[in-house]
Amino acid sequence: MAQVFYQDIPSYCLYKRQWWFGCPACAYPMQVIPHDDGRTYAVRCLYPWHQDTGARFSFTATRDQVPVLHAEDRIYIPSKAEMPLYTGASRETPRARPAEGCRALVRRVWRSTCIPGLPELRLADVLKEAAAGARLTVEIWPDNDRVDIEVKDGDTVVFSIDVKDYTWPGTLAKKLIEDRGDKGGATWLVVPDHRRQQVGYLTSVIHRERIGMTVMAASDFLALFTDRLKEYM
Repeated sequence: MAQVFYQDIPSYCLYKRQWWFGCPACAYPMQVIPHDDGRTYAVRCLYPWHQDTGARFSFTATRDQVPVLHAEDRIYIPSKAEMPLYTGASRETPRARPAEGCRALVRRVWRSTCIPGLPELRLADVLKEAAAGARLTVEIWPDNDRVDIEVKDGDTVVFSIDVKDYTWPGTLAKKLIEDRGDKGGATWLVVPDHRRQQVGYLTSVIHRERIGMTVMAASDFLALFTDRLKEYM
């Protein structure tokens, strides 16, 4: 049986089976939650990080009119250091879109491919921009995704990077132990800044298991990368 990657927009992401709202971070249909009063609705991204950074809205039903979202308080504002690699919600308030003619990624594909792909793409773009003028090349997903990002000086690999966005660090640690690091041979493990609290635990696991990787939060890795650039100018 062929794999199915797209589906009709789920009913829990629709208002009156007619309207849906794309998350301002990942564009995936957000969940529409009716309140007990039967007139007001909450709209939330299904990914907690996007929800916590501003993908939280509400609207009041009006007869035969297109629903209009109102933003709730923004919960998280990235620091200056985090801003270049920020993948949370923008300040945009999405408009209602008709469901007719639209489809969505299957939820498990969205969560396992789209969501972790966002910080990978962002990091690669920022590294390329930073490396402009240096004798370094930055490639995302080389050799059919052998590693997430590879930085080279000619034929010499300078950084081989695996980006991981796991909710539970224990699950990631178990995978690292089973694979003895990264299957593609990456030596740098980078986690998004909103997973920064995982760095200490993952570092201790890597040291204990003698796995040849270094763990850093994304903005810390960018600072290291920027500092190293002078060697390749």
